[in-house]
Amino acid sequence: MTITGALQVVVLAFGGAALAAMLSSWFAAWRGLRPPPYRMGLAALGAPFARGARLLTRPPRSLAKPDRLLWRSGPILAASSVLLAYAVIPLGPGIVPIDLGLGLFYFIVILGPLMVGFMNAGWGVNGKFDVVATVRAAAHIVAYEVTFGFAVLGAPMMAQTLSTVGIVEAQQRVWFAVLQPGSFAIYVVSALFIAYRHPFDLPFGGPEIAGGVGREYGGVERAIFVVVRHALLGATVAIGVVVFFGGWLGPVLPAPLWFILKAALLMGAFTALPLVLPRLRLDQMLTVAWKGLLPFSLANIVVVGLTTFPAAAFGWIP
Repeated sequence: MTITGALQVVVLAFGGAALAAMLSSWFAAWRGLRPPPYRMGLAALGAPFARGARLLTRPPRSLAKPDRLLWRSGPILAASSVLLAYAVIPLGPGIVPIDLGLGLFYFIVILGPLMVGFMNAGWGVNGKFDVVATVRAAAHIVAYEVTFGFAVLGAPMMAQTLSTVGIVEAQQRVWFAVLQPGSFAIYVVSALFIAYRHPFDLPFGGPEIAGGVGREYGGVERAIFVVVRHALLGATVAIGVVVFFGGWLGPVLPAPLWFILKAALLMGAFTALPLVLPRLRLDQMLTVAWKGLLPFSLANIVVVGLTTFPAAAFGWIP
């Protein structure tokens, strides 16, 4: 990766994290969950930055018998995994850090170390409540992997490529969200699983045992974990725009602006879910994943395969 590509990755990651944090803060303020002065307008959008400043001043906690190597590696692994995921996100023609032929496969695989980072964070504390929270977080993120892979698999089936750039270019005529509504529905639920977002945010929510994974961190490490969670939502939204909404494609406006606009609308829909859906228990979340999404995603792959031929015959895909 070139220096320019690396800078683009950093800008994309922090931009996605900032957008996710501000939208989450705004909807929380709308629901009346933010104390003054963050309940109204632009003040609500500034709440994440005020919280970040407080996190940086929070002193690190003193643990009794931590496994320091595991504990310290947690934020590093999690942040590295999310940063690298942005490397295959194209903002426009030629505006992509790395144009890999297996870009979509790379995106799915590179999120694997994220789970290791979360597990190291909880396991390294050597506390029973933290270990329980770690196992719950791991069970949660493992449940998404198969269904998320099946959700985005329909796009390369129709585009005949795993390149994220090629997938966008294959949607010149019709978005894959229109041709594959089942895949898009699976993606929405799986993306919320991946990003630990409402209603699947219990492993990092207040009601979780010990406050969830990462509770024992302070200062910069705590801030890294918060940024990673928001950047993770940005990454899953970005790949959703690439796979289902034609990426940068659109009339009149510049290509990167179209991509940002689509990402902001999709992320806004994700962050607004607390307004209409209750938080699920862990057993309910796993039931949704294994007993609902998995068989539905398998059946959906068959449906996508059958619809690929008529879609090509009508000229909707290359």
